[in-house]
Formats: sequence, structure tokens, C-alpha cells
Amino acid sequence: MATTVFAAVMLEQVTDPRRPHGLLGDEQLQARIAAAATQTTALAKVVEVERRRERQQAEQVTAVRAQVHTELAGERDQLTAALPALDSAAHRHDAAQDRLEAAQRKVTGLEATLHERYGGRIRSWLPSPERSRLTEQLQQAKEKLTGAARRAETAGRAEQAALHQALEVFPAATTPAELHQRLRVLDNPRTFAAALGKESAARLETALPGEQRTTPFVAALAEVVELQTIKQAGHGDFVVLHEWAQILDRHFPPARP
Repeated sequence: MATTVFAAVMLEQVTDPRRPHGLLGDEQLQARIAAAATQTTALAKVVEVERRRERQQAEQVTAVRAQVHTELAGERDQLTAALPALDSAAHRHDAAQDRLEAAQRKVTGLEATLHERYGGRIRSWLPSPERSRLTEQLQQAKEKLTGAARRAETAGRAEQAALHQALEVFPAATTPAELHQRLRVLDNPRTFAAALGKESAARLETALPGEQRTTPFVAALAEVVELQTIKQAGHGDFVVLHEWAQILDRHFPPARP
């Protein structure tokens, strides 16, 4: 079919039904050839400009992907270093809180014992070695409670500082659990590749000029980049021909008659 159409077009270029035998004269044929050459040259320039623009866009896509890869790898390394410190600080804070609660229970128990045994008006004035011993224990317990409260407060500030430092690496998180989930994503090659493709596509939406941002070529190329990164992270495969065709069909649908 394509050969027939091409032959018909070529025949149309060299025929003229107004002339004998339907053929062009030499001068007419030369003029037609010169016009076709001019059109071909102009079309070649247009194609070259478009190809140059597409190469520039492809280079920009590659540069954006490389930048995002570097940023995500750096984020992964920083979280790998920051989260153990955060976990350690949280563990120390929990331990300090446990000791604080134990000291509080000790004070409360001694106060209750003293009140039960020596809480009345008369009994409160009676001398007793046991009462002196309990009073001394209560005083010591209160001193330990004060120290435990101070250490718990210090441990809490240290945990908050470690959390703040980790959140600076990934501001989208709000809790240590979300930070650990982010690190799991970046530590896994497949989920890292998926995050790389998603972030690269989002970055291209703002990196390219407005008139180029919505071009089908950029959208198709971004999808190919995302698919390629996922396949390479899995088994080192490449985007095959039918996958290319499916992507192009989505972004360059055939014209309806």
C-alpha cells in the first residue's frame, strides 16, 4: 500500500494532463524538480531543528534523572547515618522515663506509708526510730526523683534534636516510623528505581519550559526513563520494542479519520 501511494505521488509530480502524452516538458520538469528540492531542503531544516530540540530535551531528562539519583542516594546515606543515632536517643529517653516513673512510685509509696503509720495528730508527734528511717528514705527518694526528672528531660531534648536532624534529611516525614519507611524504600533497588522515576518525572514538569512541558515527546520519554530504571533495577532488562510501541501509542495516538 505504501509503495502504491509513493508511486502515485511520484507519477503526479512528472505528469501534466494538458500536455501531449501527459508528460511534463523539460523546463517544467526542471522547475518541478527545483521546487521539490527547495521543499526538501526546508523540510530537512525543520526536521533538524525538531531533532535538535528533542536531543536537548533528552539530555535534560538524563541530567534531571542523574541529579535526582544523586539526591536520593545522598538522602539514603544520610538517613542510614542519622536513624541509628535517633533510635539510640529514643532508647535512652525511654529508659530515663522508666527510671523517672520508678522513682515517682518510690516516693509515692513512702509518703503513703508515712501517712498511714504516722498521719494522725497524736502519732505525728510521737518519736519513732522507724519513722525517722522512713523519713530519711523519703528524702533520699525525692532527691533521686529530682535527678531522674533532670536526666529524663535531658534525654528528651537529645531525642528531639536527633529527630529534628533526621527530619531535615526527609522533611516530608513527621515521625521516626515514616523516616524508617523512607529508608526501606531507598534501600531496596526496585523501590529506589520507582522513586527515582517518579521524582524525575515530577521534576521535569517544572524543569522544562512551558511550551515543551506538555509535549507528547517529553511525556513519552519520561515514561520510558521510568520504565527503564525499574526494569534495570529488577533483572537488568531493557525496554523492548512492543513496550516502546505501547508508550508511543499512548502519547501519539493515531489520527481518527
